[in-house]
Amino acid sequence: MNRLIKTVNKYLISGVVFGVVGFLYYANFRQAPIYLDFNPLFSLFKLTSESILLPRYIDEWIPSFLHVIGMSLFTFGLYISMATFRQSNTKLLPNLHIIIPVFWLVTDLLFEFGQAGQSGLLITAGNFEWMDVTALIVATLLSIYLLSKSRFINTEKTTPTSISKIIKSAISEKLAITVALLVGSYTMLGSYLYECESVDGYVGTCWVTPIYASKDVIREMDEIFVSTNRVLNNGNLPTRQFNGINNAGKIYVYGDILFINELYDGTYVFDNSDPSVPQYLAYIRLIGNQDIVIHNNILYLDSFMDIVAIDLNNIITLMNNTDFNDISIIRNIDMIEQPNMEEFLPEYYYFKSGTDDQSDSIIIGYTTATNSEYYFWDIEL
Repeated sequence: MNRLIKTVNKYLISGVVFGVVGFLYYANFRQAPIYLDFNPLFSLFKLTSESILLPRYIDEWIPSFLHVIGMSLFTFGLYISMATFRQSNTKLLPNLHIIIPVFWLVTDLLFEFGQAGQSGLLITAGNFEWMDVTALIVATLLSIYLLSKSRFINTEKTTPTSISKIIKSAISEKLAITVALLVGSYTMLGSYLYECESVDGYVGTCWVTPIYASKDVIREMDEIFVSTNRVLNNGNLPTRQFNGINNAGKIYVYGDILFINELYDGTYVFDNSDPSVPQYLAYIRLIGNQDIVIHNNILYLDSFMDIVAIDLNNIITLMNNTDFNDISIIRNIDMIEQPNMEEFLPEYYYFKSGTDDQSDSIIIGYTTATNSEYYFWDIEL
């Protein structure tokens, strides 16, 4: 045990410290989701409930800078520890203080340039930045300078280290190299899964927080509006002008009646006696409606997970401008599977991990990391 303790050196400790600082940075300043979030132990580094957003010109380069310096020190210290533990000559390769930082520079650059495209693969996740490249180069030069001061570096004048010597040295210290590669590869996975640009110009995480609306509130919004051009006796339905259809869905023709769905908002009803000039009759407001079916003279409309039934005779009465008092809407609750609202998100967007499952609510939009709110459709709540 004492022999193992003696192998610990300041370079190894410094590398670990840089690693801890890097984890703390990712846990508290980088917006989720990052690959490190999949490790349960990563939550131990979170000191704040919400990530602290830094200016982009600061946030971009710090992790890259920390990674090259931290891994250079850690690898160098691990190399010394292995040599010390074997009680071999601790005078290392004359250019090891250059070889190790340059190795991590090249590795990080490959990873960085791989992010120039968004394929969704692990190695290409994140966002390419020239600021990162600059930080990597500066960190490499600083690492070379720091390691060159080590007493373990062979300062005697020798011929340049050949590739074969580097390979032989790596093989002789294969445990140190293996550990360094595993640690270095894992700590490189701090990038975002993707980066997206929202409407407000924010570029960052693609994971968003859902905006909920109570199912009861949505169900209470059921209403039928009639055309302002209809003159009804004893009718108590509210009126609503026809201002066009913004997001047309299903179109259904039944006899002289034309139904046109306004996706996720309701269905328009037209008198189609003259197909060349359909006359607007009414609007059936049903939040979440996108389908229309008629069976046995009953009009069926979906509303998220509910099915709404309306007696078609009421629509015919309305079309004939006959006296009436009301049109009843019968809502059958939880008849069909609730839709996956994540399908409504823009490409690459995801709902934030750990989102509460609110069974009594429906997701109607989302909030970005900058607290900008976006709704899937126009909704009157």
